[in-house]
Amino acid sequence: MRIAYLIEKESMTEVVSRTVVGQCALLAGRGHEIWILAPGDRPDWVPAGVQFHKVGRWVFALAFDLLGQCDAVVATHHSQAAVATDVGTAAPFLILPEEALFGKRLAPEVELMETLRGLPVAVLTTSLAVREWVKQVGARYPVYVCDEFPVSGVEGGGGWDGAKIEDALVQGIRWHQERVPAFSSLGLAMIVRDEQENLRRCLESVRPIVDQIVVVDTGSCDNTVAVAEELGAEVVRHDWRQDFAAARNASLARLSTDWVIVLDADECLTASSYPVIRRAILNPSVDGFLLDIINVTGEILVSGALVHSSVRLFRRRSGFQYEGCLHEQVAPSILRNGGRIRPLPGASILHYGYLGAMVSARDKKQRNLAIVRRQVEEDPRNAFAHFNLGMECLRQGDRPRAIKAFRRSFRLLPGLDASYAPALLKNLAACLLEEEKYQDASALLELAEEVYPDYVDLALLRGIALNRMKRYEEALVVLEKCVEKGEAPALYMTQVGAGSFLARMAMVEAYLGMGRFDEAAENYRVASREMVERLGGTIAEGRPRSSGRAASCWIAAERLVGEGDLSGAVAAYRELMDPEVRQELLPTQLAALWQRKIILELVAGDPSVARQDVRLLRGVNPRGADACAALLNLLLEEVDPQRREVLATAGGVGEAELDQPGFVANPELCWEDVVVPLTTLLDTGLSTWFAKACRWLASGSMQEAKLNLELGKLFFQRGCDEAAAQYLLASARAGVADAAGFWQLGELSSRHALPADARVFYRQAIRQAPKVPRYWISLALSYHDAGRDRAGLRVLSLARHHTGGEIIQATRMALEISSRLTSRAEPPGGQQGLGRPQGGGMGERTSV
Repeated sequence: MRIAYLIEKESMTEVVSRTVVGQCALLAGRGHEIWILAPGDRPDWVPAGVQFHKVGRWVFALAFDLLGQCDAVVATHHSQAAVATDVGTAAPFLILPEEALFGKRLAPEVELMETLRGLPVAVLTTSLAVREWVKQVGARYPVYVCDEFPVSGVEGGGGWDGAKIEDALVQGIRWHQERVPAFSSLGLAMIVRDEQENLRRCLESVRPIVDQIVVVDTGSCDNTVAVAEELGAEVVRHDWRQDFAAARNASLARLSTDWVIVLDADECLTASSYPVIRRAILNPSVDGFLLDIINVTGEILVSGALVHSSVRLFRRRSGFQYEGCLHEQVAPSILRNGGRIRPLPGASILHYGYLGAMVSARDKKQRNLAIVRRQVEEDPRNAFAHFNLGMECLRQGDRPRAIKAFRRSFRLLPGLDASYAPALLKNLAACLLEEEKYQDASALLELAEEVYPDYVDLALLRGIALNRMKRYEEALVVLEKCVEKGEAPALYMTQVGAGSFLARMAMVEAYLGMGRFDEAAENYRVASREMVERLGGTIAEGRPRSSGRAASCWIAAERLVGEGDLSGAVAAYRELMDPEVRQELLPTQLAALWQRKIILELVAGDPSVARQDVRLLRGVNPRGADACAALLNLLLEEVDPQRREVLATAGGVGEAELDQPGFVANPELCWEDVVVPLTTLLDTGLSTWFAKACRWLASGSMQEAKLNLELGKLFFQRGCDEAAAQYLLASARAGVADAAGFWQLGELSSRHALPADARVFYRQAIRQAPKVPRYWISLALSYHDAGRDRAGLRVLSLARHHTGGEIIQATRMALEISSRLTSRAEPPGGQQGLGRPQGGGMGERTSV
């Protein structure tokens, strides 16, 4: 047999220690493989021949796979009993000497009673008194008395009979295995609508471990149903009634499996989860599992990940149903029906829905906001409904309304043990921070930390608040505790890095504020290394498996566009959009590249294929498809009559369609919808078509001044300085230029040796957006290039006071300034240079 003992040094009394040593020595001597799992280094008392495994501090969560390889798991304290039962396939035991009942150093008797009544864990003891007491409290598992004498009174762990211990473990393992099924079936339940691009990746990620797939379609207009059926799913049509729980329950009703896993189309299951889940559904003691949901953020490059846990794996029972029209939950019904929910370390889901790119997400935000407002109206005293309203307002960027909703939710909160209470406090504090109510946020976070001491995100936010109040020494104390605690358990909605690189980035800001530059640089190096270690492997596993074919097709297509070979570029893009190849792309990339392909096909003389692609694009990015359709109709008017006839004959486009008047601008389209098609026209050199498209936008979709601003930014990005300056200045004269536009004007002025003008534009950018570090960088470098180092220092001093919220960017700012300025020699006459501030230079205050 392979037996694992769970050790928590804080709960190890002298009696328990002697017990473990005695049992391990006896069992190892009888030929059994013994493991001891404990945090920290190998204790001196571990007997020879016994394997030691160092595990993480979060209740052996990192050792879950190790425990699954054992025949039995023995907890040495009642607080570890839940971990022993979570393993499922290994028989759970609890050592219970007399001291557990009559000693003064262990937990109160009531906690032990609740453990024995609530968990199916067998008890190992040498005390007849313990056996009788356990029977009286109604333990769910049997008690095995391993010797007729109590351990107390026996020196060195003696008194334990090796044969009786072995016999008790064998009986307990046999009794447990009778309850473990030989096989449990698993079904996937989904609800979808217009998800043809995401759905394939999702289903392929879970097909290797599921026995049945049920997809409830709530009214797709694209090829979602065909994709689902192609991949073996049973598709159920369901009328959408603004109720997510009803749709979820419709999917559960069609399943016939023992267990259910629930995914959304913009998610995928990581391959490392397969063995963990297959083992978990054999667990007779647990009814629902919390899986880690890793919410990938950023665009093409990963910039971070937000992690939380959710019940996504549970038994299929009649009483287990989803509740709630929005942000539906199944956990309340499981608990209400006596089920047990536990975390499932090692199983995770990648969620791409926060990638922010798909413009159609705006429609989803409006839909969700309408649903949750209806919930609040129908049940105004529902704290969870107000919490959801706050979250939707936050997604809309309306922080004042979010704060109001969060505060209302907090007043109605049934208790701080509510599952959403930690997230409520975190989001309320984050909103207060962004509204510059630092003192209020800090006070709230300090109280929240007392209730949720292991929720490191709260301490990180408090450290940031203290930084913004310039209380740097206090901030360092808080942030160092973040690093000491490590990451929060995924039971919370936690930011990856809150207990590592994000906390260190905040420490960098504090050290910079105190003028301790060496320590700031060292923490930045450590944070950079931790960021790569923590984000790289986690995100890479969930990305589509890449053969490199998509990248090579993409590079080839763009090279051909640059060379003017549009026919070759279209051919390369068609290969890139092959279903097998495009699976390597993120949804955000796919939507933009598809728009580019449509315009290239039009320019290359193949509008019929372009129109077909518009229909396909509608399932990925409906608003982008509308923009491309409008531009196709508009730009076909530019085709000469002879070419029109060829297109009408070969391309299947009727003359009547070609003769339509100019397309009326869609008032709902915005710059983000058309920027890719316009950029493509610009890259192909079709200035006439580009100008016509711009006139079309100005006539209906956008104000001319706003269009000038966006065109100026586009020309700036393309390196067309003269055109960029023309359009950006026009937008500035019209009073619509934003901070980014003024900054670009400053960069243009700097490139063309107009430093005084550049500084005027940089200051204007800072006035509009004082928290953006890039603008401060440019102004400081402008002073430096003019030899005015002291003025540059004052700018940097001000920048640290204003950009506290942008931790990573503020750090990059400091390093970029350092790399540019440390090479500058000390000015003659002892004038202080920017590279090494001394004395009171950093303390000077000035206006921008």
